[in-house]
Amino acid sequence: MAKLKRESGKNGRRPAVAAPCAKDAQRLRQTGFALFYSVLVISVLLTVGLKILDIALKEQALSSSARESMIAFYAADSATECALFLDVKVGGVFAVPGGGSAPTAPADRLKCGGQNISVSYGIAAPSCDRSSECRKSGFEYSFGGGSAFVIVEKFDSDTDKNYRTVIEARGYNVPAGVSSPKKVERGVLTVYGDDQ
Repeated sequence: MAKLKRESGKNGRRPAVAAPCAKDAQRLRQTGFALFYSVLVISVLLTVGLKILDIALKEQALSSSARESMIAFYAADSATECALFLDVKVGGVFAVPGGGSAPTAPADRLKCGGQNISVSYGIAAPSCDRSSECRKSGFEYSFGGGSAFVIVEKFDSDTDKNYRTVIEARGYNVPAGVSSPKKVERGVLTVYGDDQ
């Protein structure tokens, strides 16, 4: 039978077994540090990602608000242009001081942007209530998902039939009669005529 050779260290003893345990302990400490470092890096990346998401959401809200404001402004501007067209080109559409009853313009000529316009007369207005030389008319107008309400005031302080006309258009980003928490209003005021 073969004799097994026994390994021995110095002085004929077996080598100490503690060396492999020390390496394991060092390796465990390094693994713990790596885990801590990984969690730290992931936390920083998550924070940066959440901040970028927050900025993107705010930018979206701002661009949406700007879009809604633009719709309301364009509705008011289009309604003002419609009132100018009806007053200057069609004529006889809006009530004038000393005119008595409502003007009679042909109904087929009261169109703007392909839609029929129905003008209301005798609208109460603080600026017209104090003056018998003032008359007020108004109408609603729809434009691209928005709407507008227009008030046309005509003044004549010296009864010379040269009127000062004030057109006030209030545009909204929603159709007429719709209530919304995100409803935006924009206004356009136009003044023209001889009696300024």
